[in-house]
Amino acid sequence: MRIRWEFLLIFFALPVVMAAGQEGYFRPGFARAVMINPALSGAEGNTTIRLSYINLLPSISRGLHSAEISCDFYSEFLHGGAGFFAANDFDGEIMNKTGAGFSYAYHLKAGRDLYINAGLGAFVRHTGINRDRVVLPDQIDPVAGNVLPAGDIISYGGRTYFDIGTGFLAGYRNYSVAVSVNHLAKPDAEGGGTPEGQLKRRLTLFTWADYYLDRNRKYKISPLFFSDFSGKEYLVSGYAVFSAGKVAVNTGASTNRAGDINMNGGVAFRILNTLLFYNYCFNLRSHNNMLPLTISHEGGISLSLNNVNKRNTVRTINFPEL
Repeated sequence: MRIRWEFLLIFFALPVVMAAGQEGYFRPGFARAVMINPALSGAEGNTTIRLSYINLLPSISRGLHSAEISCDFYSEFLHGGAGFFAANDFDGEIMNKTGAGFSYAYHLKAGRDLYINAGLGAFVRHTGINRDRVVLPDQIDPVAGNVLPAGDIISYGGRTYFDIGTGFLAGYRNYSVAVSVNHLAKPDAEGGGTPEGQLKRRLTLFTWADYYLDRNRKYKISPLFFSDFSGKEYLVSGYAVFSAGKVAVNTGASTNRAGDINMNGGVAFRILNTLLFYNYCFNLRSHNNMLPLTISHEGGISLSLNNVNKRNTVRTINFPEL
């Protein structure tokens, strides 16, 4: 019989799901902000290119890593922002998920100090499988431990699907709230035509505030709360970012439905129009005591190409260095 790739996806992606609580969002960093919430497109005013790389569970050497690149900008002609992004996720040496998409956000001044962005995003994702690296349980000789030839045929075919998401961003003085809903189309990611194969709608919430500690506005602290819900799964995080001139440090903690508790810490440096950042995540408690100490390493760069003098009908928001 043919072994469908979606069952292998569930099996080999399980460590990622248990470690992160959700697929794809390992932490609430702004390196993939446009991918999570299209309303954030052009919110910073600059044409900004962001690149990030995450090595997940590096100590077990399973090849779990992810890379993303995005570019977003503000345009007076569009009266809003637009963005483009691409991502490549390797779930071990067997599964490879590649996707790309675009986003648009309309920027509106809704009151004297109230600004609202409404965004819409769309993307295409393809999931492939490396059949040559698949070893099924019935191939292993229980006595000698040898790997026998496969008795089943494993399909080389992957799965490509289209999806859309929407989001809103509201800013009032030094407070910001961003809400997004992804998988609006509820695509069949497995291709089996069953309700279990459809991606559940996913609700994501960002809230943060900026508090300056001196009159010269050099020192700033930004508390941030992040939550992500998809069906019965959830991920909840709390962070604080302290900025002093061109240097910023962050720390925080997160938990998920499985009961895992992870701690995060990071540092960022700004050189001219370039932001370099590194974040480290480690596990304090896991539901089965099987997660290693190091959950992930993340490094990246954010490059601002130019400044845009936005009209007084919109507002520029500076994302925390996270």
